[in-house]
Formats: sequence, structure tokens, C-alpha cells
Amino acid sequence: MRRWRRPIDSITDFVDSIETIIGIVTQVRVSGPQRYDPSPMGVRALELGTGQPVALRGPGRISLQVRLRYRLDHDDEGWGAQIVAYQYALLDQREQETDRAGS
Repeated sequence: MRRWRRPIDSITDFVDSIETIIGIVTQVRVSGPQRYDPSPMGVRALELGTGQPVALRGPGRISLQVRLRYRLDHDDEGWGAQIVAYQYALLDQREQETDRAGS
């Protein structure tokens, strides 16, 4: 990730990058209560949609659930975002975790 002069620019770049990646498999956007808060303090949360499993693109009936925690960091080069924890699950049509697509 790039470094920015302002915390809000770092947040925007980080969230936009995550949305670009997630956008490959679903149209649902990420959300988070502190998404546009420029304060550099604390751990922030992002999740896919409302936090519930969302259908993936394609003919399979596989859903994805994603939760992510990150924090801002600062050094001589500027502000950046660092992932501190994440959780994801691929779920079948019964909403049970699957270890491979199509099972």
C-alpha cells in the first residue's frame, strides 16, 4: 500500500483497494462504522455488506463472509493502513463452511 500525507487519504486508498479485490467475486461493497472517520486512533472494522454471507458471482451457490480489522500507522513516509486481523468463510447453499468450491 502507498503512504499518504493525511490519515483519511490512507483510509480511502485502503478501502478502495479492498473493494476492488472483493469486486472480482461479488457486487456487494464493504462497510464499516469508521470508514470515513479521519481520526488515526484505534483499530477499525470492515465487513462485506452487512456481515452476513453474500452470494458469489457465477453458477455455483457459494457465499462469502468477510470481516477485517485494520489500523492506521505513521512513519517518515506518511500514513498507511495495516491489517491486524481478518476472518473469511466460503459457505455452501446450506450456509455451512466448505473447503472447496462446488462441494
